[in-house]
Amino acid sequence: MTTKSLIPILAAAVMLSSCGNSPQQCASTQNGIVIEKQGVFSSGGRVTEPVEGEYDPTQNWLDMTRKGTTSHVDHANTFYQIPASGNGLPMVFLHGYGQSRTGWQSTPDGREGRADIFLKKGHPVFLVDQPRRGAAGSTVEMTKDALDADGTKYRPGEQAWYTHFRIGRVAPERYDGSQFPAGDAAQTQFFCQMTPNTGSYDEKLFGTALSAVLSDVHQLTGKKSIYITHSQGGRVGWQTDTENIAAIVAVEPGNSNEWLEPVSNEVYGKLR
Repeated sequence: MTTKSLIPILAAAVMLSSCGNSPQQCASTQNGIVIEKQGVFSSGGRVTEPVEGEYDPTQNWLDMTRKGTTSHVDHANTFYQIPASGNGLPMVFLHGYGQSRTGWQSTPDGREGRADIFLKKGHPVFLVDQPRRGAAGSTVEMTKDALDADGTKYRPGEQAWYTHFRIGRVAPERYDGSQFPAGDAAQTQFFCQMTPNTGSYDEKLFGTALSAVLSDVHQLTGKKSIYITHSQGGRVGWQTDTENIAAIVAVEPGNSNEWLEPVSNEVYGKLR
């Protein structure tokens, strides 16, 4: 994939929204998006070994030892929509740190998100929660990541997210030229989107799960995907198998120098 081939995709990446929650078909009031198929699936992960002992169905949840029980853990969870018209490549979206797929579905002030914009352009969209985040929170051990937790308590950090996302230095101030919507309502919605890791951060594990997502998308659509990653998701992107990827769009990829230079000094040097 050449640098030149990425340009139209990057240009399109600034545009996207969702059409609702009906099981099979729904039409938005904005430009009449019709969804042919939608659903949720999980990919990757593993099943834990049974807890020692024999499961007693008469006790089920009352047996706090959990004898004989297992758990499905460390999988990714994907919500998808396939438009009735259009034959664009599927687009797989991966969030950044502290976020979930919610950030692709709508802006904090309720405008359409990137998912809907690309649906209108005929692309199936697949919105992923990486393992140990959002709807994919099932894991074995609670997070020990210092950014997220201190012992058994999750750390607060809304003001830090506001600064880190470069909305403004200190909430509710905004930098000159910021396109983040003004007002308490949008700020509150942004803060409510933030969500911690449930288990420790593991890029290789996440990359393995996202490779499984892309394989499942290929099986569902018969096509390779345009893989959209954001911030921390960019790091996971470099850990993902390329077999089912048509192109990668890395939006503000975290630590891009560290990951891109070993991959292609020649290509990356032209971009800097």
